[in-house]
Amino acid sequence: MPDETQIANDAMMDFSHPHFEAPRWLLLAVVAPLLLAWLHRRAAVKRKQQLAQIVSPRFVEELAASHSPARRRFKNFLLLLAFVFAGIALARPQWGELKSSGQWLGEDVVFVLDGSYSMLSTDVRPNRLQRAKLAIADFVRTHGRGRVGLVAFAGSAFLQCPLTLDYDAFENALEAVDEKTIPVPGTDIGRALQEANRAMEKKSR
Repeated sequence: MPDETQIANDAMMDFSHPHFEAPRWLLLAVVAPLLLAWLHRRAAVKRKQQLAQIVSPRFVEELAASHSPARRRFKNFLLLLAFVFAGIALARPQWGELKSSGQWLGEDVVFVLDGSYSMLSTDVRPNRLQRAKLAIADFVRTHGRGRVGLVAFAGSAFLQCPLTLDYDAFENALEAVDEKTIPVPGTDIGRALQEANRAMEKKSR
């Protein structure tokens, strides 16, 4: 039994909180289009003034009429829109908050494993015992942070692996457990828990 909180992280995403990771770039989405519009208008006025000094006003009007105002406005609109979307993209919009609940494996954990003949049942494949061993090994590999130990039990209990940081040794001890490890028939979970508690007490001495 672990003396620390055992953990198995369980995360869920809440999509109700949109936010930006780099909000300063939103200034680009606001300021750049305004600045661009002002510069474009200023350049147009200056260009018209320069043409008026070179050619007659009538020719300037005819030249302006030969270009489509709608097409020019549409191009300008697309350019402004590009700056808006660029600013939003650089601001890195995100939706949701990562809420973590659950537990990680704590400092020290002693697993108890039923090695009785009932664990040879094939209601799960290949059988209950092998599935339990695979689940323990996978859990330790995924969530292990501290020392782990193992108690095998049936009608009695035995400390198969004292607390250790050697995960390979732990897995070897785990793999060695079979229906013959504990010769006494039965399923004495109470004795297994007592043995696990003793293993935990030893490490604190």
